[in-house]
Amino acid sequence: MAAISVTPLELAWCADFLLQFVGIPSFGLAGYMFEGMRPLFIRGMSLFHLWLPFLLLWLVWRLGYDRRALPAFTALAWVVLPVGYLLTDPAQNINWVFGVGTRTQDWIPPGVYLALLMLAFPLGVYLPTHLILCWLFPPPAGRENPPTR
Repeated sequence: MAAISVTPLELAWCADFLLQFVGIPSFGLAGYMFEGMRPLFIRGMSLFHLWLPFLLLWLVWRLGYDRRALPAFTALAWVVLPVGYLLTDPAQNINWVFGVGTRTQDWIPPGVYLALLMLAFPLGVYLPTHLILCWLFPPPAGRENPPTR
């Protein structure tokens, strides 16, 4: 399940990091890695972003891609996003439930933004990744013919 949500965003982080590392301006996901005001230890801990998407892809290659990941992760996101909205500080903006990036959005009502986000992640991130993973990787062993309803 994590492969459909984490892989594309982590690959974007890797691309952003590598572009900034060689001095090419980019979209800012990894910008904090090059700020001197953050402790080196914290920046070092964030290096997991560099290997995580490749580990996920290797695991899916090794074990197969279970096509049930899309509905399962969408259902999980539809629980996690509202919980994050209700229980976290807007300054932390966990999972972008208050706005894209570090800024709180103020151009539409917060509930409408949350509803749009709950549609945008499954349609704009999970579904395209699911289709690519279905195309690239076989189902797990024993799941070649998933049960039909």
